[in-house]
Amino acid sequence: MARAGAILITAAVAIAACANPDDPVDFLDPLDRENDSDSFDKDSVLSTAELEDVTSEGLTADSFQTYFLRTAYRRPSFLGSYRSNGRLASEALVRAGLAHRINPLVLLTRAEMDQGLIASDSYPENPDRVEYAFGCGCPGVGNCNPAMAGFDRQVDCLAGKLRAELDAVLGSAKQTTGGWAPGVERMTLDGELVTPTDAGTSVIYEFSPIVGVGKRGAWLFNNVFRLTADSLGYSGLSGTGDGQSWIGDACQANADCSRQELKCALGPQIPGGICTKLCSESVDPCPVEAGKASPACIAFSETQGYCLAQCDLADPNACRQGYECRNGQVFEPTGAAVKPICVWKKAQ
Repeated sequence: MARAGAILITAAVAIAACANPDDPVDFLDPLDRENDSDSFDKDSVLSTAELEDVTSEGLTADSFQTYFLRTAYRRPSFLGSYRSNGRLASEALVRAGLAHRINPLVLLTRAEMDQGLIASDSYPENPDRVEYAFGCGCPGVGNCNPAMAGFDRQVDCLAGKLRAELDAVLGSAKQTTGGWAPGVERMTLDGELVTPTDAGTSVIYEFSPIVGVGKRGAWLFNNVFRLTADSLGYSGLSGTGDGQSWIGDACQANADCSRQELKCALGPQIPGGICTKLCSESVDPCPVEAGKASPACIAFSETQGYCLAQCDLADPNACRQGYECRNGQVFEPTGAAVKPICVWKKAQ
């Protein structure tokens, strides 16, 4: 699974008001906890790219609807026919994901973790497990706002909270509300030291500040996410694309790039396309791969950077055809550093 980060335990944000979402619950299916613990990396639970992914194969309403009819639990989920406020659960997941740029599979994973909703083949006896699945609008036990009732409103609320925490890590705060941040070691509620590798894992621990190997927390998230992703045909877990193009190489589609987190940038001023990714030098740096040139995170605005291939200014053939080696400003708060990078030639 691609790498991600962890969160601070002293002020973790709970996503369910009426119960602790990470306590073991009897409605979870045994499959939720059946996995190889040795494959779990507590410092790298979910990458930032995966958390923000809303366009990959498997993340459509049709894909979710098909999955609900034949889940990984070898039985259909009631979510396949359930509607809230006139909207199917599959539609609600995708709608919330697109609205907040949060992977709808992350939302569905939390629905199973917190309430066992995927594995339930019938509507739960306790309606709150669905109508107030994430505790949004419930400041206390038995005190929920009817205006927030419905799975659609609950997933939209959760997606908004995830987005706010991710923006905090990637923005000026550089950490979640609870203080989880990439490269910062913290102790979880179950006494494990965790050092998140990027913003994605930091956000996961903000909402689930427990490692919980074998039963709950980040380990359970990893299990449920993997289990569901495999059945959906979502390939974001592997961290690799189908192609061979590295950062700066030519491409015509995202699948041409060698890693899932890389995207193919196309346009009339970008000859042959280019594999790149959004980045921040200090919070969400460019990936490094053995045997390949290290890229640089170059500022394209005050808030947005992209990974581009570094080059040698003295070498006239350092960049591929249509590109030239020029100094670019590295995306850092100081704004002082520059590095030579391959960029498309300016229009004559």
